[in-house]
Amino acid sequence: ATSTLDLSVSGGELADTIGIAGIYAASSAEIVSDGVELTATGNLSMAASSTVMAAASTGAGTSTDDDSDNAIAVTIVDSDAAAFISGDSVVSVAGTVEISATNNVLSSTVADASGGSETSAGAVLALAVIGQTTSAYIAATTSTTINGADSITVAALSNSTSTTTAKSSPGGASESTGGTNTEAQLSRTDAGTSEGSIGVAAAVAITDITSNTRAYISTDPW
Repeated sequence: ATSTLDLSVSGGELADTIGIAGIYAASSAEIVSDGVELTATGNLSMAASSTVMAAASTGAGTSTDDDSDNAIAVTIVDSDAAAFISGDSVVSVAGTVEISATNNVLSSTVADASGGSETSAGAVLALAVIGQTTSAYIAATTSTTINGADSITVAALSNSTSTTTAKSSPGGASESTGGTNTEAQLSRTDAGTSEGSIGVAAAVAITDITSNTRAYISTDPW
């Protein structure tokens, strides 16, 4: 099972003042053998592969208020790859058994307000949120049977590469009274230095990656 996505979007304007671009990419590749009978006269290979390439980019908005957002780019990726045997499955082979899952994510998120006019102002946010789940396993029960296998290989591989870039507007940013999206992300991530928290910034680039990769043979998976 193979799933491949290659998506990109470039920015427009929100409320005529904010340069904005956003993309959501969801990919899932699964091979599920749960309570089934499988017979192979040779080798048995179960391979699931998910590949996602996602890019969002925007330039400057027209905002001249330094206590507002000027440009926002957001990339969100959910990528899942799973191959497994479970339940009351009966597998009969005359060779090897290979179960594998591969999960690759490549993302680019750019919010660049540096090319705005001399009066352009406001905060700039580039945000990438990536979730990956990669699983290859045999979750056996007392009724699971694999007959005749010369060998059994179970493997899971994941890779994430994310480039997240934010460049400030010529007028920069100051603290707002009502809160901006950029300030909200600084608060959510508890941004700070050894001298204390950071509540406002002219350009903010954030990458959140959550990756769960597992390969196992077990009668009691976690």
